[in-house]
Amino acid sequence: MNCDPHLRRRLERRVDALPVLPKVARKLMVLNPNQDDHFDQIRTLIEADASFSARVLSAANSAAYANRSRITSVRRALSSMGSREAANVIMAVALAKLFSPKSIAEKSLWRHSLQVATGVRTLIQASPRADLRADEAYTAGLLHDMGQFVLMAESPSAWARVNAEFSEFSEEHAELEREICGLTHAEVGAMACESWRLPEPLVSAVSRHHDPDIDPKNGPVDLLLTAVRFADLAFSMSPEPSRAGYEDAELRTIEAELLPNMPSFFDFDAAALQVLLRNSARDCDVMCRAVGI
Repeated sequence: MNCDPHLRRRLERRVDALPVLPKVARKLMVLNPNQDDHFDQIRTLIEADASFSARVLSAANSAAYANRSRITSVRRALSSMGSREAANVIMAVALAKLFSPKSIAEKSLWRHSLQVATGVRTLIQASPRADLRADEAYTAGLLHDMGQFVLMAESPSAWARVNAEFSEFSEEHAELEREICGLTHAEVGAMACESWRLPEPLVSAVSRHHDPDIDPKNGPVDLLLTAVRFADLAFSMSPEPSRAGYEDAELRTIEAELLPNMPSFFDFDAAALQVLLRNSARDCDVMCRAVGI
C-alpha cells in the first residue's frame, strides 16, 4: 500500500498547531453543575461572547422548544433550554470552530459525534442506576472521534483509504490506521485533548474508546467509556440525515442488535430504547443547526 512515511510527523505537527480551545469551553468543563449559581455562571460566560450568545438564542428559538414568542435574551434562553443544555450547545460550537465542517464527509462525521453526545446524555438522564454525570458523558461523546477530524484535516486521502476498508471499527481497522498514518485516530485525539489540557478522564475516554478490555467494574473512566461506546453503537447506522438509524428501525432489529450489547445500568426494553433514541435524534438536530451543519 502506498503510504506517506511522513504522515505521522505531519499529524503531530498539526496537533501542536491546533488553535487554543476557546476559553469559554475550558471554563465550562470545570464548572460544577450542582452549584446553586450554575445558571448565573453559564449566563455570564455566554453573554461575554457575542457569537456564542447568537448560537444559544438560535437554538432556544428552534422548533424543538416550541416557544410561542421569540426569545431575545440569554437569560430567557437559559430558562427555556436549561443551563446544561445551553452549555452543551456552546461546547459543540466551540469545537466546530476548530474543525469547521465543509465536505459531506466532514459534516457526516460531525453529525455522528453530535449523535453520540446527545445519545449518551439522553440515556444517562433516563437511567437512575447510571452513576455518571450526563454533562461529562456528553463532552466525552462529542470528543470521542476528535482524532478523525485531525486526520481528515491533515490528509483527507489517507482518512478515506482507512475508512473505505471497514464499515465498523475493529482491531484490523486500528492496524490499518497505524500502517497508513503511523497513529490511530484514538491516539491522535488523545494528543489533541492533552494539548488543550482537558481533564484526564476525558483524555482517557478519547484514547481508549476502542479498547477491547473495557469493563465498567474497573472504575469511573471505564464506566464512562461503556456508556459512550453503547451510544456509538446505537447511532452507528445513521451518520447522514437521509439514512435511517436504529431510532427508526423495527423493534425486532433493536432487540437483536442493540439490547444484547446494552450495559446493565441502561435497563430499557426495545420500545423504551427506541423512544429515547428518537428523542436524542431530535436533540441532535437542534445541535446540528447550532453548529451549522
